[in-house]
Amino acid sequence: HLDINVTNLMVTYTSGNYWGVLNDFDFASDLNRHEIKTPGRTGTWVFMAYDFLSDCGLRGEKSHLYLNDFESFCWVFLWICSTFTSQHEILSGPPLEDWTDGPESSRYSKSHFFTT
Repeated sequence: HLDINVTNLMVTYTSGNYWGVLNDFDFASDLNRHEIKTPGRTGTWVFMAYDFLSDCGLRGEKSHLYLNDFESFCWVFLWICSTFTSQHEILSGPPLEDWTDGPESSRYSKSHFFTT
């Protein structure tokens, strides 16, 4: 997918069940290819996988794996659990606000998120 973020996930509640949809496949790639290289940074860097926030990752020199999309989904899930209340997004202080300051700050904050 290459761009999993808050705005590309939709959830609805119908007939007693929650249904989720991932949309916006502009950056999606052919699954038949074993190695996917992007032409440069794609996606929303606040939710990018940790490896893609490095200099070579931002230049598109890292191969994209499905696990990178899974990591992005985990960062989105953490963001939603930490910054949303009653369907309204609130951003109140560290450590998540540091993710929005730029790729370097986001990489540093994510690397220290579980150790602080």
